[in-house]
This record gives sequence, structure tokens and C-alpha cells, in this order.
Amino acid sequence: MSDVHGRKRVKDPEESIKARREKEASKITEYRDLVQQCHEKMNAKEYTQETLAVITQILRSNPDYYTIWNMRRIVLLEGILPLQESEDQRRKIFLNELDLFMQLIRINPKSYWLWNHRSWCLETMPKPNWTGELELVSKMLSLDARNFHGWGYRRYVVAQLRASADEAETAQISQREFEFTTQKINQNFSNYSAWHQRSKTLPEIVEKMSTEERNAVAQNELDIIKAAVYTDPDDQSAWLYYWWLIGRGTTM
Repeated sequence: MSDVHGRKRVKDPEESIKARREKEASKITEYRDLVQQCHEKMNAKEYTQETLAVITQILRSNPDYYTIWNMRRIVLLEGILPLQESEDQRRKIFLNELDLFMQLIRINPKSYWLWNHRSWCLETMPKPNWTGELELVSKMLSLDARNFHGWGYRRYVVAQLRASADEAETAQISQREFEFTTQKINQNFSNYSAWHQRSKTLPEIVEKMSTEERNAVAQNELDIIKAAVYTDPDDQSAWLYYWWLIGRGTTM
């Protein structure tokens, strides 16, 4: 709205506050109605697409509502999945769930319940693509390299890959993870999660090395730590890794 001089009318601060509060109150009312509707449907055991849609609306407003996630899994397991006639149809349902995760994770990348639901989907669905999951979490850590949920999920995915790998493949997985931590540490010496991941991987890397080879690896690790400490002497990440490395002694 403009005044007689064609200038845009500036809203009175009190009007703006009132309008914002009314909008927030409307959203809260709508959210509560959805939650009530969801509980009513679950109590009536209406495990349908309609109930799933209500749950989705709630999660778009509050992805940390863990009770609603539990309800979602009940609807999927007892109502939606039994209606699917083929493995491909069931897999498509789970792929839709994984897509929903990608939409909601933008709201809160550190949500326990979102990561938990993704893990559940992959463990429950037919033919999960664990290699694809590793690529996905690599991309996510490129956006937020210190997201400890992402690192925890990466360890989970690596464990799944190891479960079906032979000895040679396991060695390759360990080497790849070691190189990944090197990359992340070089990007930011303050990445505690990367140092922690390195401490989990290094013992496997050196397990079958000779003493001479292990000493060379240890010297390289000390050089990396030295560079990190010189860059930021007060950061604790490199120091913690240093004390871990020294504590390993000849057992590394």
C-alpha cells in the first residue's frame, strides 16, 4: 500500500508484531490439529496413505518429533508395505522415505531421529545400496565437514559394507577411509570427527606392516599433527589425536 505521494507505506512496528503473532498462532493451531488427527487415526488403526500424509505434514513442521517417526514406521509396516505386490514396489516405498529424509535434513542436519529413520529404511528395504550411501554421506560431509551425525552415519555405512566384504575388500575400505580423513583434516585441522575417524582406521592400516613401515607411518602422523598445532596451538583436536598416537606406542 502507498500513501498519496506514491511512497510505500511502512507498517507500524506494533502492527507487524501483531500480524506475526497471529500468523504464528494460526500455524500452532494447525499443527495441533494435525497431531490430534494423527493420534485419532492411529488409535483407530487407520494405517493408510492418508494417515501417512498427515504424518508427513507434521514432520515437515517438526522433524524431531520421535513419537511421530515411530507411528510412521507402524503405518509403513502394517498398512502400506503389505499392500505392495512385488519387491520392486516395496523398494519404491523405501526410496520415497529416503527422498523425504533428503528434504527434511535441510531443516535440521543434526536430527537424531532423521538419521535413525534412514538407517531403519536401509536395514528394512530390499537391496539397499550401501555404496551409494557412502557416496551420499561423503557429499554431505563436504557441505558440513564437522557434522558428527554425518561422521557417525559414515561409520555405520562402512560397517555395513565390511559385513559383506572379503579380506581384500576390507583392506581397500580401510585405506579409503584413511585417505578420506586425510583429506578432511587437510581442509580443516580443527575437525575433531575426522581425527577420531582416523584413530579408528589407522590400526587396521598398519596391522600387517613391518616395524620399519610402521615407524614411517608414525612419523608421517607426527608431521601432520605438527602442522595442525603450528596452525592453531589452542585447538584440542590435534592434541587429542597426538596423545592417542603416543599412547599406542609400539602397538600401533
